[in-house]
Amino acid sequence: MDPKHAPAHYSLAQVYFLKNEKELALKYLEKAIDLDNSLNETSRKDSKFENIHRTLEYIELHHKNLQTQVDDQLEKWDKMLGLDDKNDEDVAYDHWLEGEDYRGESKFDEAIVEYQKAISLDPNQADSHFRLGWVYVQQKKLEDAIAPLQKSIALDHAWSNWAHNTLSNIYYYNQKNWQMAIKHYQQLEKNNPDNAEAHFVLARVYSLNNEPQPAIESLQKAIDLDKRLIESSKTDPDFDNIRQTPEYQQLINSY
Repeated sequence: MDPKHAPAHYSLAQVYFLKNEKELALKYLEKAIDLDNSLNETSRKDSKFENIHRTLEYIELHHKNLQTQVDDQLEKWDKMLGLDDKNDEDVAYDHWLEGEDYRGESKFDEAIVEYQKAISLDPNQADSHFRLGWVYVQQKKLEDAIAPLQKSIALDHAWSNWAHNTLSNIYYYNQKNWQMAIKHYQQLEKNNPDNAEAHFVLARVYSLNNEPQPAIESLQKAIDLDKRLIESSKTDPDFDNIRQTPEYQQLINSY
């Protein structure tokens, strides 16, 4: 028997039904309908199958075939209307969504793969750069986090402030790269002019980088917002480079 000959499968289904072997009858009927959708309607009118028309198995088979027909028709319409032609940005977004699902499940390695796929298709998708950096931070892979976080800032991501803060901390605490830390703390200070801590931390890094004048200026901004930082500056080792300068003494004594 030709395995792709639908009428042959249909005939076998009829024979097995007459032999009261309903399981085999449904098996061959399903195969017949898979090969020729028109046999679905034929079987509904065929008196030989009358006793199984009301069975759950036949109803499921019938509806499965109808769903297949609907899906096939929708696919044809999509192609006709050009709806199935996703551009790179659309596919990139799909990968970003997959990455978000993995991230939500703390499957960080899988999330990284999806974000990287998204970036390869759409290099200007800021969300994927930002989330890739975020995941690397969660994995303590701080060196790997730097490039995607910097890219997310360049693309003006909505959470750029968080990216600046994370990068400044990486450069400050982990790499002791004062100049790069200053760059990102400056942006934080600019974005958060009423945040005493932002000014205070920038003052600390200026001091570590042996830049007394900007250190004093940022420290004064911090103290103006929070007088308690006067005492903190007196014991913080990061201010050792400026604590004995006249400018520092004048600042402290002015309050």
